[in-house]
Amino acid sequence: MRKTQSLVTIVIPTYNRANLIGETLDSLISQTYTNWECIVVDDGSTDDTDQVIKGYTEQDSRFQFYNRPENKPKGANACRNFGWSLANGDYIKFFDSDDVMKPTFLEKQVACINENSGLDFCACYWEVWYADGSTMKNKPYTAIDYTSNPVKSYLLESHIFPTPSPLWRKSYLDKAEPFNEELQRGQEADFHFNIMLTSPKYKFVEEFLFLVRVGHDSIKTKALSLDAQVSVLKYFNNVSKKIRQGNNAEKEILLQYAFFRMAVAFYNSVSKSNSKERSKLFKQYYDTLRSLSKMPFIKKSKNIQFGYFALKYLGKGYKFFYYPEYDHRLKIDY
Repeated sequence: MRKTQSLVTIVIPTYNRANLIGETLDSLISQTYTNWECIVVDDGSTDDTDQVIKGYTEQDSRFQFYNRPENKPKGANACRNFGWSLANGDYIKFFDSDDVMKPTFLEKQVACINENSGLDFCACYWEVWYADGSTMKNKPYTAIDYTSNPVKSYLLESHIFPTPSPLWRKSYLDKAEPFNEELQRGQEADFHFNIMLTSPKYKFVEEFLFLVRVGHDSIKTKALSLDAQVSVLKYFNNVSKKIRQGNNAEKEILLQYAFFRMAVAFYNSVSKSNSKERSKLFKQYYDTLRSLSKMPFIKKSKNIQFGYFALKYLGKGYKFFYYPEYDHRLKIDY
């Protein structure tokens, strides 16, 4: 008797993707692994996204379509969390509404996690897909043993992965913190970082199994907005607090890096803000930044003080917030 296949739940948030989401959903239909359900959550689209998706739900019962509940804040994170709450699968896959799966994407990852009962999730590599149709393979720096210190490995970008890469064991994921619904940028990094703090067991499928589409003006604009910059600041504020509270073997290096990234994000956020927003940012984040700057392995307290006055009264002073000597990221070599 053939063993019943495990059910995979795919959660896709979407917003104004009428021109792209059909290609994404077609790539699900083309999967060699067929026991899946797809929960699409719309974030209030104003184009014909809903009509496109309804065409799929009418033809294939594996597709489900929901609108983000009104009591949930706008954004992909709230949509992901809502879709996650509806999941029936043994495994969960978060996917984006403009990316595309290669036909064996689910099959290869399900096989990996089924063959390794101790794994909490498995990840894979991906290709960046540019607007001109060209692609570039994106692969982490595999010489690093990511299992020995997953927090360091992830934070310093030796083994990074976007939201669609992992296939999660639902029993493990249900114990994790949800996506932070306040963040407009860095949300996947925040979600994965919080998971790395729990020392999960994971493995990479050594194949490039999906395409990440880049080059859309809307994505670029969002990344440069004040909300996006403040989200990066919030993320590294969270990172610094959790690293300080923990006992990571390389705590000093990680805090130096968090200080570097938080200082740059602080300057970018404040310099883009109006007087009211600026006052709020100083009140919320300056004390944490100053506290980090006083640590004996950082010693940038005077610089940050000078930066405070330069930024607050002159709107300048980037050099007081930029410390590349603490950029410990392990560069990816293609």
